[in-house]
Amino acid sequence: MPFTDAIYADQQVVTASAVALAAGGQIASGVTIRAKDTNVGKVFIGGSTVTATDDGTGNGWALPAGASLSLPVNLVQAAFIIGTANDVVYVIGA
Repeated sequence: MPFTDAIYADQQVVTASAVALAAGGQIASGVTIRAKDTNVGKVFIGGSTVTATDDGTGNGWALPAGASLSLPVNLVQAAFIIGTANDVVYVIGA
C-alpha cells in the first residue's frame, strides 16, 4: 500500500439525486464512507448512475445507518451517493 502525507476528511449531506462525493483530488489508499448513526434511510453508493432502488433491480450498494464501506479508488469523486435527503455520510481517505 502506498504511503501518503495527506489525509482527506469530509462530511456530506445526502440528496434524493445521485451526486459525486465532494472533490478531494488524488488519494493513494482509497476512501471509506460511513453513514451517520442517526440517518433515517439507507445511503446507496455506486457510479454516476446509482439509484436508491432497493427491490433487487437497483444498482447501488446499500449502506444502512452506522455502516461503512471502503473503496480502493484513486479519486474521492469517483463514488456517487443517493438516498434520503438530509442524511449524512462521513468520508475519509489518504
